[in-house]
Amino acid sequence: LNSPESIAVVVAKPIYWLSVALKPIVSFLGISTEFLLKLLGVTVKEEAPVTESEINKMLTEGVAMGAYEEEEPILVENIFHLADMNAGDIMTPRTQLKWIDLNGTEDEIMEVLKNANHYRIPVGTDSLDELKGLVTVS
Repeated sequence: LNSPESIAVVVAKPIYWLSVALKPIVSFLGISTEFLLKLLGVTVKEEAPVTESEINKMLTEGVAMGAYEEEEPILVENIFHLADMNAGDIMTPRTQLKWIDLNGTEDEIMEVLKNANHYRIPVGTDSLDELKGLVTVS
């Protein structure tokens, strides 16, 4: 596919309306299936969710077989660690945020840049409520 976005734009609404139109049929089939299963005395067993260690094992085996790149298990592991974090673990409180005031002196701006603990620094006029953009510090 050369232009997936343009194709998605064209087919998104028809697919949406198709799903809306078919929803009653799908609901009826689901309810009738559940009714028949109960009538026949069949119990549906829910599968246990896949654990983090099982996912890691599958990824490790996938790397060994060449199905995944070496970096992919690391990416998934980082996602698991991210799920264990709170916003406070990765965000700087507004009161502690270092930012550049465009109305500040050159010395004040250079001081903020020299003491930067972050890769990106917000830039504003007079306050953080008047943000103009970000400066990337290397």
